[in-house]
Amino acid sequence: MRRMKEHIRNLFMLGLMIFCFGLTLIYSSRFQQKNEVYMLYKENEFINGVRAIQMQTSEREEAVPISFTTWGVQEGIELRNKNLERTTRADAIVICGSPALLLESSGYLDIDDKKGCLISSDTAFELFGSTDIIGKSIEYSEREFIIRGILKDGKDTIIHQADSKTEAVMDAAAVHIPENKTAESIMQVFRERYGMKGNEVAIDTFSRSAKTAAMALPLLMGCCVCFPLLKSAYRQKNYPFLCGICLLGAILYMTLFLWICEFMLEIPADIVPTKWSDFDFWGELFSRKKEELMTLLQMEIREPERVIFEPFLETVRYSLFSCTIYMFYVRRMKINSVAVLYVYSMGSLFSSFLCVLVNRGQAEFLVQKKSLWFLVIIYLTGMYITNTNVNTYMKYSPEKYSPEKLK
Repeated sequence: MRRMKEHIRNLFMLGLMIFCFGLTLIYSSRFQQKNEVYMLYKENEFINGVRAIQMQTSEREEAVPISFTTWGVQEGIELRNKNLERTTRADAIVICGSPALLLESSGYLDIDDKKGCLISSDTAFELFGSTDIIGKSIEYSEREFIIRGILKDGKDTIIHQADSKTEAVMDAAAVHIPENKTAESIMQVFRERYGMKGNEVAIDTFSRSAKTAAMALPLLMGCCVCFPLLKSAYRQKNYPFLCGICLLGAILYMTLFLWICEFMLEIPADIVPTKWSDFDFWGELFSRKKEELMTLLQMEIREPERVIFEPFLETVRYSLFSCTIYMFYVRRMKINSVAVLYVYSMGSLFSSFLCVLVNRGQAEFLVQKKSLWFLVIIYLTGMYITNTNVNTYMKYSPEKYSPEKLK
């Protein structure tokens, strides 16, 4: 009975760890469309519609134009559905440029489309009771806007393009960083062209940090499997064949863990110095990243920042939960027989299936993640092989029966 209770507890903690890991994967995936954008926040200075339109017109004439969107927020404006006589309040994000640099949507809002808008799904339900509303109109600030699409991110939000009558409400710019270009060079050109000064925040800082957090549990599991094999290899250093087998096993298992987790090493151009001995570069890089983080922590979080910062925090939180459960419970599980390995492996598959059912909105994404389905099974198999290897080594160790020991 005591053993049965222990197995039930282990299966429960195993399932809880898998569920937290699944949520880690979901939140870390929300950065995929925004990781090539820099935010620049002007200090106590706002741009009106005329100036924003002039900037976009001037940029089109450049030999190598930079894609950017100036934006600002008007909080708590009243939206109205005249036909149904419904009203609601939302934050209006006034932009001049592509809305895709801020929030994803099901439709497109051209920079010259002054009568179009994008709204969040909750706002659509408040005004129409449905999200099937493309082409319908709403009113705000004595203007009528035609809905072009629904925002995939964002809550209580409407986005529309600035016109020549737009007041000075835009205090930020989202700048796209092209491939094979450094953010520092692009931002320097952008600042020089338009005289914009302020604090900068790299979106990829949070996207890469979130992806690193999502890899914490797989790396932890991989190390716990590989370390005993490396330890055995060191003990058997006088026996090349046995040592080689252990080393090969450790390399193969770590490679398998990384493959299952679809790990790809990406080094941003911004963090690669011209000389690795350039110690000033590393100090400046650390100071810049620290300043970016402090800027986001100290500023008022608006909707474009929330859709960046919230998934980052949730990714880190669930990653910590899964790693904590692993360290205090799962790591101490004893896989000493094929029967136990089979039961725990089936339990992990069932837990993965439950995770997909609970998160139905992300079911298609989770089903395709090999790490959710096979990470724990590979880990359990590795622990069983490792324990078998260690026990066999302790029982049949050549050192134990060496002539020196027998004397």
